[in-house]
Amino acid sequence: MIEFDYDELVKATESFSPSTLIGKGSHGSVYKAKLTTNDNNKLVAVKKPFLHAHEEEDHDRSKLQNEIRVLSFLRQNRHVIDFLGTSRGNGNNRQQQQQVLVMEYMPNGSLHDLLHVSETPPSWPKRLEIAVQVARAVRFLHDESQPSVVHRDIKSANVLFDCDFVAKLADFGLAVLVHVDNPGQPAGTIGYLDPWYTKPRLIFGGRGLNGYAKISASPYVTIQGWYAVI
Repeated sequence: MIEFDYDELVKATESFSPSTLIGKGSHGSVYKAKLTTNDNNKLVAVKKPFLHAHEEEDHDRSKLQNEIRVLSFLRQNRHVIDFLGTSRGNGNNRQQQQQVLVMEYMPNGSLHDLLHVSETPPSWPKRLEIAVQVARAVRFLHDESQPSVVHRDIKSANVLFDCDFVAKLADFGLAVLVHVDNPGQPAGTIGYLDPWYTKPRLIFGGRGLNGYAKISASPYVTIQGWYAVI
């Protein structure tokens, strides 16, 4: 994990200008940044907590810290967003001391945009390919990571595409480490939450697959028995 220079990130995002804003997650805004290293330009994405009232800001800050913690546990995977590092300002006020997360830049947007905004929706073979790629990300988190990770917010807005249109799962602010974390109260997006999840202790049984099912069984991306195809 790299500790990036905060002033360099501020410069690369034009002081986190709206012109460099590329998206918003569950707990922060994401900005495009062009970093210059050894005469090479590299595009990255920088996630910065929302600025709210004091209590809400602390909540978003804790989710960003949780995302950093969870991603730090994960080894690199083709279908999970690459975590590059963090940075923290050294100013005198809370805003200037914010910690930010730096991750790979995903130039082709989200699955939500591809399905609902794009003028050219994906073909059915491509939709099947996306469903398989997301399933591979879930299998990696649940069965190949130590400790296992439950994402808790799988939805089309959190599936992003790299330059080759490979799908990657992103936004781990609500994720928990199995048998390490206490899941606490239900968390996630209404409509994607597993109904059984009203009892938080059941999270490690169902493993948070309802969000994936909502994506894969919808009219947009159809697949059944996802373990069977991966």
